[in-house]
Amino acid sequence: MTARRLLVVTDPPPGPVAAAVVRTALGDLAAWDGLRRSSSLGAVVAAEPGIEPMLPMVDRCLERHRPDDPDRDVLGQLRRTTGFRDRILADHARQVLAELAAAGVSAVVLKGLALARTCYPSPDCRAMADVDLLVPAAAVDPALEVLGADAATRAASFGRYDRATRHSGEVPAPGGVAIDLHWAVHRLLQPPGPPPPPLPTAHLDLGAVEPALTLAPTAHLLHVLVGGLWDRRPRWCLDAALLLRSGSVDLGSLVDHAGARQVAAVAHDGLVVVGRTGGPWAPDEVLDELAGRAEGGRRRRQLRRALSEREGATSTPTALRVRWARESARTTPVGAAALVGPFVANVLRTRREARSAE
Repeated sequence: MTARRLLVVTDPPPGPVAAAVVRTALGDLAAWDGLRRSSSLGAVVAAEPGIEPMLPMVDRCLERHRPDDPDRDVLGQLRRTTGFRDRILADHARQVLAELAAAGVSAVVLKGLALARTCYPSPDCRAMADVDLLVPAAAVDPALEVLGADAATRAASFGRYDRATRHSGEVPAPGGVAIDLHWAVHRLLQPPGPPPPPLPTAHLDLGAVEPALTLAPTAHLLHVLVGGLWDRRPRWCLDAALLLRSGSVDLGSLVDHAGARQVAAVAHDGLVVVGRTGGPWAPDEVLDELAGRAEGGRRRRQLRRALSEREGATSTPTALRVRWARESARTTPVGAAALVGPFVANVLRTRREARSAE
């Protein structure tokens, strides 16, 4: 299985240390022993980006199998902090969802809050920094009104250029709780051409009177695979592995969703990377079907280019060119001519910001 060839990913995450942490979080204590024999706990955390958010799940594994492990002094504190943060985010999410509903805006909870309650053993095992909410593209402005977004936030993250080339923007809130407001699940899941049918949803218990909505497990797995290979934080491998272990994913439907959104090659590569990292391997027939439905030609080049660049452009000309290139895998199927004006305005704005910061 490890000999499976990747179709569009050229530099698959995670690195070796992060992969060992993923395996530990999935129950392979030998992987943790191998890390700790040669490195301190601090050195493990600092070895590669994105390791710390997976440590609460490592603590859960140690709690079950080695409750007296000395690393639990630190990891247990981190897990308790994660649980406290989860309660704050869940309380804020309940309030925001109620306000959006009162304003007639439907919202779907994505990523952390939902995954913590559907595939992790408990919410304190899944660290998160913000609340991800998906609203219809036509309801972004009413949602921003409800969230109290100021003019600076709208200009920084919700302008014409941002809505054409991204899938979400951050709305800061008092107390350090931010809302990552999505107008699309992910830009790569919105292919050029007619929009595909919406991804299926399911109910999510956040402790409110009415249940919230989140993506159904199969749709959430597709989001995790695509988003994980896009932003390259290693925790996506753990999220995907736990979704696969949950038994609630229909891999046949995953193939259909990925094909309809022209990301079959990305879903294939994501499942292969999860298997290589220590998670469950998808059956051969599923991988074969995804490979058979993999995109070719221009779309494959678009996906490969989009996944080869890191998320988060800076104000350098090179990064701006990267952002323009990645428009080819855009959220909204608009013509390039419609983006020239906003793109040029964005170039001028970021260069002015760079000069003022010097």
